[in-house]
Amino acid sequence: GEQPPAAERYDVVLAADVVYLEEFHAALVGTVSRALRPGGHFLMIASRRNGSLDKFVTLARMSFSSTSVTDDYDSDVTHAIGRTAKCFPIMVRLCSPDAGKLPASVEKVCAEGRERLLERQQEEERRQQREEKRCELQRQRNAAMAAQRLVRLQEAEQRAEEEAAAAALAEAKVSQTEGAVADWQERAGLAEAALEAARHEQRMHAAIVRRKASKDKHQAEEATVRAEVAEEVAAAAAGKQAEERRRASELSLAAQVEAEALRTQQRRSEERSQE
Repeated sequence: GEQPPAAERYDVVLAADVVYLEEFHAALVGTVSRALRPGGHFLMIASRRNGSLDKFVTLARMSFSSTSVTDDYDSDVTHAIGRTAKCFPIMVRLCSPDAGKLPASVEKVCAEGRERLLERQQEEERRQQREEKRCELQRQRNAAMAAQRLVRLQEAEQRAEEEAAAAALAEAKVSQTEGAVADWQERAGLAEAALEAARHEQRMHAAIVRRKASKDKHQAEEATVRAEVAEEVAAAAAGKQAEERRRASELSLAAQVEAEALRTQQRRSEERSQE
């Protein structure tokens, strides 16, 4: 068709997703050629999903002096979609004939885009530096907390060892006390046996004395004296036996009280160690 007037032609024409129908490729190339001024640029975004984009580029190369196809034009788009996706948008740039360099308006847009990209990159670097500092501070805090916990564990282990040693010493004292109680009980048993033997001897002697008393009064009186002496000895032995039994009972009671106190202390130590 005829070229439109210069006032109706443009430095830049933008389009997106307009090449799916192959029967309109030729019409699109002609429309873009007529709409661009000399040196103008056509920028289009489309995906390669059905292969129509490559066919359009092949046709456009016959009419435009410069044709470029790229997928590396914006880091945000690449990060958001991923270049391996079938729907990733491809940028196509067509330059009209006699294009020496980009128009000033296009250069300005490109410069602004580069500045924004640089600002985003710098902001991302600052964000990464802040994140690295935060991670380093967190690692330092974690290391300090781990060191403090290790110290507390070591102190708890030391206290547990000391309490275990104290419990062992207390157990030894309990065993020693129980041995002393057993010794006193054995002595009390021996004393009781001796007392019983003395009583038996007293009874036998009294019987003999009574039999002799009928024969000789003097011998009876003497026997009576001997019996009284024997009774005094027996009474003294019984008093001594009672005293020894009382002392043995007091020692046994004291040992039981001490053993119970030591067991209570040992249980409290074990409870503190578990805490």
